[in-house]
Formats: sequence, C-alpha cells, structure tokens
Amino acid sequence: MAGIILIFIGIILIGINIKAIKNDTSFEASFDNQIKNTDKYDLEIGKLRQEFAETILEMQQEIDRLNNDDSNRYKNNEKIDDNELKAQNTSINVVIDDKQNVIEENENEKIGNVRKLFKEGNTVDEISEKLDLGKGEVLLIQKLYTN
Repeated sequence: MAGIILIFIGIILIGINIKAIKNDTSFEASFDNQIKNTDKYDLEIGKLRQEFAETILEMQQEIDRLNNDDSNRYKNNEKIDDNELKAQNTSINVVIDDKQNVIEENENEKIGNVRKLFKEGNTVDEISEKLDLGKGEVLLIQKLYTN
C-alpha cells in the first residue's frame, strides 16, 4: 500500500513540475522584457555609477601605493624628519591646488562648450558625441547652467 502511495505522489510531482516548466519563461524572454522596460535614465544612472566606481578604485589604488611607499621607507629604517614631511605636504598642497585649477578650467570650458552647442540647437545626443561626454553629464550641465 505504501508503494502505491509513493508512486501516486511521484506522478503528481512530475505533473506539477512539467506544468511549471511549460509556464516558465526563458532567460532570453525575461532579459528582453527587462530591456524593453528600462528607461534611458536607468542607463545613465548605471553609467554614472560605473564612472564613480572607477574613480574610487583609482583613488584606492593610489592610496595603497602611497601607503606601501611609506611603509617601505619605515621598514628600511629610513627616518623622515619634520622638515621633509613639511616639504612633502607643501608639494602635495601645491599639486592639489594646481590640479584643482586645471579641473576648474576644464569644467568651465566644458560648460561653455555645452552652452554654445545648446544655443546652436544641438540635441543632447549630438553634444554628447561631439564633446565625448556622457549624456548624463550633458543633461546635468543643461539643467544647472543653461536656462
């Protein structure tokens, strides 16, 4: 009697699984459906996240490199005096200030170029291609600086 019940339960489970397999959509169908429902904003957000992640990764690698350089100096019993530290800090500040000035100049130039192209009647896609900028960045500049 137990054998018949087990066979009956097995047949029922096989039937349920066959029904589930027939109703299951393939990965391709699910993927295509998701792509159709994806907004342009979602894609831009993904690109921005990627850019931020790459920037953070580069910064972490630079920090690790600097930490390794300093730890190697200490392992080799090299003593760093206060004057050397002050000189390093001063040169770092100068480099940072120079980089900030360059960044600000590039940003101002970028904003000016985007404004000019919008005044000429170009679309976001065209500006993005001409200036080799992300569409999200062009949209952000448009919202913040052009009106």
